[in-house]
Amino acid sequence: MTEPKWTPGPWRSAAEAEKNYLWSLHIRADRSPRDDDDDRLTVDVAWICCRDDGAQDAPAAPGLERAKANARLIAAAPDLDNGCGALLGLIDLILNHAALTPVLRDVLTNNHRIAEARAARAKARGE
Repeated sequence: MTEPKWTPGPWRSAAEAEKNYLWSLHIRADRSPRDDDDDRLTVDVAWICCRDDGAQDAPAAPGLERAKANARLIAAAPDLDNGCGALLGLIDLILNHAALTPVLRDVLTNNHRIAEARAARAKARGE
């Protein structure tokens, strides 16, 4: 697996009111311009525009609660990738163990959930 091309995590989400019924949610990462520099930059990783769920005259857009849930999911992406990679690495380590029973080897090799996890991680990484 190659290194991810996205902005390194951790990411966080923040909501800001734009107008009386519109919100923008930003997914941000704090980055240092140089490794030896203590000044931090805030980088917008993603931006979601949504309407307030209670607004009667709001334009068609995702509701605020759904948009916040989407923002949390996006902000968790680096952590999800790291966790998935660690679990898949552990499975590969177990598969390389000589004392593994044939049944367990077959389960770990042919399990569709493990294959889905590998495919999802490759998709996220553009592989």
